Amino acid sequence: MNAWIDILLNATVKFLLNMQLPGSQVASALRSLADRIEASEPIVPLHSPQEDHLVEVAGVINDWRDDSAFTDRTGSPRPLRLDTLRALIQQRVPQHEVDATIDWLCDNGTIERRDDGAYVLRPSGIVLISHSDASYAYRISTIAAKYLATVRHNARTPDRSQRDVEQAAHVNHFPVQLLPEYRAKVKNEVQKMNLIIDNYLEDNNAPNADPSKTTRVTLHSFSHVGSY
Repeated sequence: MNAWIDILLNATVKFLLNMQLPGSQVASALRSLADRIEASEPIVPLHSPQEDHLVEVAGVINDWRDDSAFTDRTGSPRPLRLDTLRALIQQRVPQHEVDATIDWLCDNGTIERRDDGAYVLRPSGIVLISHSDASYAYRISTIAAKYLATVRHNARTPDRSQRDVEQAAHVNHFPVQLLPEYRAKVKNEVQKMNLIIDNYLEDNNAPNADPSKTTRVTLHSFSHVGSY
């Protein structure tokens, strides 16, 4: 077996087991895939509805930052009463899911409810996912699948201008005592970059256009410490 196959499969299985999935369940899923491969059956990529939910929620946060109806005179997101927050969310989310979305945003630390009843967007304004939330696992698996697709696309694309972003900065002997500083710096810089890109994407999003002339575009950022 090629070394890269060993690395990828071992890392995937380790991840699944670290997510506290029963070993028997992981083994059963692997056997099922192996049977389909041996039978020359296609492996069809699965789509996660949780990803669509995250896209909708990210759009809500973007509207809160940019729509003058929800910002103050300085252009900053203003505190919103419950009815106004519901109106904001309903621009992106079906009405029957609005209250559940508010609960989700509070539970995951993206917004918080003040003592006076108003809701405020937390300083980072980043959509985070609780480790206890089942969508956390879906998000990780989706990101991993997209990263693999990006690597494959770039490897098959001779024209560098048509390749997607795939960059890394790393060292092998970074002082452990500097990790808090490193994490704070990376988060600060990446959040600024992501906000710029997010605004650009929202400005050019065309949900009412011919679906054959649009595509899904995603930018994921992550840092990693230690071995995999």
